[in-house]
Amino acid sequence: MFRISEAARFLRISNPTLRRWDKSGKLKAKRTHGNQRWYSKEQLLSFLGLGEEEFIQAEQRKKSTKITYLYARVSSYRQKKIGGLDRQTERLKNYCEKNYGKNQTYKIIKECGSGLNSERRGLKKLIRDIRSQKVERVLITYKDRLTRFGYSFLEVFFEEFGVKIIEVEMKDLISIEEQLVIDMMSLVASFSGKMYKIRSLREKKLTKEIMKTNENIKENKK
Repeated sequence: MFRISEAARFLRISNPTLRRWDKSGKLKAKRTHGNQRWYSKEQLLSFLGLGEEEFIQAEQRKKSTKITYLYARVSSYRQKKIGGLDRQTERLKNYCEKNYGKNQTYKIIKECGSGLNSERRGLKKLIRDIRSQKVERVLITYKDRLTRFGYSFLEVFFEEFGVKIIEVEMKDLISIEEQLVIDMMSLVASFSGKMYKIRSLREKKLTKEIMKTNENIKENKK
């Protein structure tokens, strides 16, 4: 018997989707006395239209197409310039080859940006590929390389798609406290830049309006 989270992982869907299917009758759960949802393996296989042997073969085919992803990040371009990003990537590559073989296929995602920024392109790319069933596992040097906050949320999300995050646990170039200061400074600089841009646009707009008003006054005097 499968709990709802286990059944969702088995079907490769989210928990909320499975709850909706239960309410709509698309895939009804069996209830315990405590009103918990349970699903049998036979029920889930029947829903997929597969026998157990067919399911095993299908899973093996899916697994064979997935690859390992190496995710590396530094907070500043200074760290990137002195080789921090390349060294971090090299550590991940060495770990991957040592633990999964030199013939292991892997994809590298490298980016420079604050760990507090959830809009990073590399992180978004990783999440899209996980949802597309392309990822077998994700290798990182430290948890904070993936994100400063909300790591446990990402971990649960990845697990929903059968993806495990593996922390290589190598010593980073600088301390966690220093990394956090760099991230905060990057955010302040980014925020200040945006505010300056908005102020500049307002000033330009105001200048154009004043010039236009002056021209109209001159025209009326003529």
